[in-house]
Amino acid sequence: MIYFCSDQKRVEGSSVWKETSVQNILSYFKNHKHIALDTETSGLDPYSCELLSIQLGDFENQFVVEYSPKILEGLKPLFLRKDVVWVLQNAKFDLQFFYKHDIILEHIFDTFLAESIIYCGYDDVKLSNYVRKSLDVLALKYCGALLNKAIRGTINKVGLTDRVIEYGANDVKYLIPIMTSQMVKIKEDNLWGAVKLDNKFVRVLAYIEFCGIYLNVEKWKAKMEDDNQKLSDMEFALNKWVFEKFGDKYVNKQLDLFSAAKRCSLNWNSAKQIIPIFKELGVDTRVKDKKTGRMKDSIEAKHIAKQVSVSPLIQMYIDYKKAQKLVTTYGQNFLDAINPKTGRIHATFWQIMNTGRTSSGSGDTDDNSINLQNIPSDKVTRGCFTNQYEDTILVDCDYSQQEDRMYTQLSQEPALIDFYNDTTRKRDGHSFTAKLCFPKELKDVPEEEVKHVRPDLRSKAKGAKFAILFGGVGDTIARNLGLSKEEGDEVYDAYMKAFPKLKAYFDYIKPVVVKNGYVHFNDITNRRSYYQVFDEYQRLERTINRQWWEQFKQHKLHQTEEFLTYYKPTCKKFFNMRGDLERMALNYRCQGSSSDMSKLAGVWFFEWIIKENLFDKVKISNFVHDSL
Repeated sequence: MIYFCSDQKRVEGSSVWKETSVQNILSYFKNHKHIALDTETSGLDPYSCELLSIQLGDFENQFVVEYSPKILEGLKPLFLRKDVVWVLQNAKFDLQFFYKHDIILEHIFDTFLAESIIYCGYDDVKLSNYVRKSLDVLALKYCGALLNKAIRGTINKVGLTDRVIEYGANDVKYLIPIMTSQMVKIKEDNLWGAVKLDNKFVRVLAYIEFCGIYLNVEKWKAKMEDDNQKLSDMEFALNKWVFEKFGDKYVNKQLDLFSAAKRCSLNWNSAKQIIPIFKELGVDTRVKDKKTGRMKDSIEAKHIAKQVSVSPLIQMYIDYKKAQKLVTTYGQNFLDAINPKTGRIHATFWQIMNTGRTSSGSGDTDDNSINLQNIPSDKVTRGCFTNQYEDTILVDCDYSQQEDRMYTQLSQEPALIDFYNDTTRKRDGHSFTAKLCFPKELKDVPEEEVKHVRPDLRSKAKGAKFAILFGGVGDTIARNLGLSKEEGDEVYDAYMKAFPKLKAYFDYIKPVVVKNGYVHFNDITNRRSYYQVFDEYQRLERTINRQWWEQFKQHKLHQTEEFLTYYKPTCKKFFNMRGDLERMALNYRCQGSSSDMSKLAGVWFFEWIIKENLFDKVKISNFVHDSL
């Protein structure tokens, strides 16, 4: 049954709902341990928009409450109960509207998050991920109920009509049955630790979005002006270099020579125009397209950076593209994102990626959404994020080498354990790694001096570590550091020789994930992430047997059409998929477990804020993987 509660008396009754009071609502839920909850609002921003209605209920009865300050005040005793689990779908949104009214719900079960945890690894595109875990999908999947969401976009215009009241009631009717069904799978896969943690952390992430971060406008404008000037200077230098090298070959003949030196007729943002220049300079621009397998021309930095010795124009161009990214990605869009009500940026965060990490922004490259987890590390850019008022202070705290320590924990590598347990002196992890990887070259160089005496070897060790920990091999190191294949293999071999237990851990965990088709993160939360196309991989694995390999060899020997159209692409696909699984094995356990640690730190910090009565006084402005 649907009940409707409002301060506004309606002239006529309804066949859809019965009228009720706040007191009746409090009485009905007096002994409930689980209450489904949802809201309808006048917009997405809790600061400029307001609640239209609050829906509470279970499968039998639903209560649609028209918002008014008086009614909300009357319902506060219910919302402040500590013995109730509030069941919501995408709780992060609703919680912020409650935060606006100083209501902090104690216990949450988010059906959207639960579904994301149960099927982590599937539907890795964020927006489609949201749609496929939406309430109408879950209601149909778990309850066989069809929910019509077409009315959603009209609520703000039509108000609480009978149709809207019925729509709102249905949004809470199925939440508890969905949760009950999800719990069967959660218990079966032993995922309660992960679900419990993320249901606690959603309160924190909602608070981070609600608090926002302060950007000093004057400093940012000064930074933008400086960035634009640097970009302009770099463009002038590129044009001047081309003009001096090639004369008027790339100059608009309608310009005089002085103007030509300033502005040759090249668009530095057009690869089609720039590629011929690099080819003429002897740069190899040919790369294989990962999607089609065909060769194509590319002047992406990761490709041409290996050839910087060919021409000074290469480094100039790479620096120009970096400067351009700074201007376009970290410019006016940040000023536009400042909320006029708060003077702060309230970015969007996504709680669960395939790796278990949290992300920021939409993930799309063609919009202006703000990613607060990828702010450039230079002092000028970071220095624009300050305290908002003179009597406040901005505090940053983070884990020390969180993922490196996690790899140490996972592998139990003695050399790394000894390093992290040595607190007698200030040590540098990359110099330490370099000493082990290059024992001959650094034999007589103290660890503290490596970064000054042989920064090249320290850089190689650093690059090798990041490549290897994310599943790279000698080829990867060679590509990343601009080394020959032989040099890349030498660095890889030296690293693995220096940390044999780490290598043993890699050799152990890769086949486990390849066999299971998912990564088990840790024994605390038991979080896992699936390889979405594992069924396809298994089919290929069954296909590629000894007989298949014999046929492969014969067709390859004669370079038959069948080899080119079937055997070669099938073989490549199989090994690419196995490579994906092995990289997941090395990367996800570390990133996901580290993320669980950071989430738990956020939960404890938020609980301390509540306990000390510091809500909305101590704000959490940002969350960047290992730091708050």
